[in-house]
Amino acid sequence: MNFYLNFILTNIAIMWKRLIEYKASFYSAFFEQLFFIPGYFLFIYVISSSFSEVLTWTPMYIFLFVMLEDTLRTLAGVFAWKSEFLSDMIKKGDLNNMIFRPKGVLFKYYFTDLSPSSFTYVIINIPAIIGLLCYLNISIYSLFLLFIFSLLITILYFSFYNLVYVFAFFIIDIEKMLVNLFFKSNSLFIQYPAPFFTNFSVYKLFYIFPAFILGYILIPIIENNESFNILELLLIVVGVIIVMNMIISLLWKIGLKKYEAYG
Repeated sequence: MNFYLNFILTNIAIMWKRLIEYKASFYSAFFEQLFFIPGYFLFIYVISSSFSEVLTWTPMYIFLFVMLEDTLRTLAGVFAWKSEFLSDMIKKGDLNNMIFRPKGVLFKYYFTDLSPSSFTYVIINIPAIIGLLCYLNISIYSLFLLFIFSLLITILYFSFYNLVYVFAFFIIDIEKMLVNLFFKSNSLFIQYPAPFFTNFSVYKLFYIFPAFILGYILIPIIENNESFNILELLLIVVGVIIVMNMIISLLWKIGLKKYEAYG
């Protein structure tokens, strides 16, 4: 247990060291978000008169949804968005560095090469989200529910990315195409959030998409007026995460057995 904890803490320290040493990247992200956040809010406010008639969301709700989705996806990216794809690690033979060390290869892959740029965006976005939640005066119970679902959505994003990456063992570079496909599919539910789809009888099939889940639960939780079965949705999301990670673990074991380093 101490090994795993020390390994995680060591890699977090390495990520922080990279963040401190490359200050230009931090300042670039900071000023980008500094102009993006108010600019995007202004854009939402301008179009909300027509958009909210369909969605029944206020500009604040829309802005919170966009900011929270971006932050949760980027938080997952701290662990999932490596400096190189798994295909590149296989082609270069870099995966050997994890195989010849003790403990689980998959665990080391998860917590090695953490993304400092993603972490930068997360810490910049969090104050804006906290400010929005304070402005909306959300109850403690609603905040607790929102935290639980936010944690699960982050893990779901992380699981999705790693499920896509593992196919690199079987077809080199295919994960780059699959990541793009997942990003475009998930982005559909950012542009057109869940209320657009709930009148369709098959809308529960969209529970596998993190952005759909966030759009589905966000406003009912904020207004403390849950229009969905909380326990059912929690069980579905947890079940999807468990199944995905079982598949990831199985594919990693199969992939490592057939792995031959190019380098």
